Amino acid sequence: MSTLWEEPFTGWSPPWISWEGIREEVERELQARILMTGPYGAGKSTLLNRLKGWEVSPVNIPAHPGIRVEDYGLFVILDLPEEEPAGFMAETLGLLPVDPGTCGLLLFVVGGEEALSGGSLRWLSRLRRLTWPVRVILAQADRLKDHREEIRKEVERWTGIPTLALSARLDPDPGARVVPWLLQANPRLAVALGREFPAFRPYIMREMFRSAAALSALTGSIPVHFLDLPTQAAIHLRLALRVAAMYDRLPPAGLGREELILMLTGLGLHYGAQRLALRLPLIGRWSAGLISGLGLWAFGHLTDRYFAWSAPAQRRSGNGWLEALQQWWRNLRRR
Repeated sequence: MSTLWEEPFTGWSPPWISWEGIREEVERELQARILMTGPYGAGKSTLLNRLKGWEVSPVNIPAHPGIRVEDYGLFVILDLPEEEPAGFMAETLGLLPVDPGTCGLLLFVVGGEEALSGGSLRWLSRLRRLTWPVRVILAQADRLKDHREEIRKEVERWTGIPTLALSARLDPDPGARVVPWLLQANPRLAVALGREFPAFRPYIMREMFRSAAALSALTGSIPVHFLDLPTQAAIHLRLALRVAAMYDRLPPAGLGREELILMLTGLGLHYGAQRLALRLPLIGRWSAGLISGLGLWAFGHLTDRYFAWSAPAQRRSGNGWLEALQQWWRNLRRR
């Protein structure tokens, strides 16, 4: 039995929505990379292993004068020599498996006290020429003891770059601090981070829904004929595709019927409630904006829950949405 959305929606599409344009934007977000760089022995591999929950990158590799690049999907590790050889930056950029357009963040990792050394500061100055967003992590802050916060503030003062101090080796859950910090550094990393770290999806989803709901509330409070509905449709579609991408359910081409059904359902409920709100005297527009924001927030949560509980049922039976819906109904009746 085939699922309702195995084939992409390739029929007529309204001229005011670029299905492919929104989908390509979500694909670019999904392909975002984080370049984790710094001197040898700074704790890059230890930090990545702690974030992933298992040993991904080997640790305690002896330093050598050349460059060392490790590609781990979302994260790319680049070990830096103590000093920059002639032509190092040009050679390194040619070897990196990172397209300049997909690098969402450059994460400069240093151990502790050496963060203020001349070598680290020189490297940081060179790397900032790449014009990528940059953040600094002191990954061996346990060595700083009581001076952890003092050194962190000093690094921020000298570099002007937001800095996070933690112990990649000893902190009980470094991901709880690092993942939200990365998302704050570049919100366009939300899809890639949500796919990479399922445990942090609830937090990432909340941040994503909050920004989308604010945009929906703004456009809903000032409705413009012939523009309000297309704008809301685009916001709903983009949100549905971003959630689908986190669960590896982004349709291979066109617009999946799965996303189309979710979008039209949310959009229909939103539009009906908004029309009713606009009839209220005095507070009609404010009510319409509030309904738009709350409606999109609810739509986002329902979309997330749908993908969360439909994926296991689909894998078990192969019957997709129908089997998932039946399983959901059985669980509801047991309650």
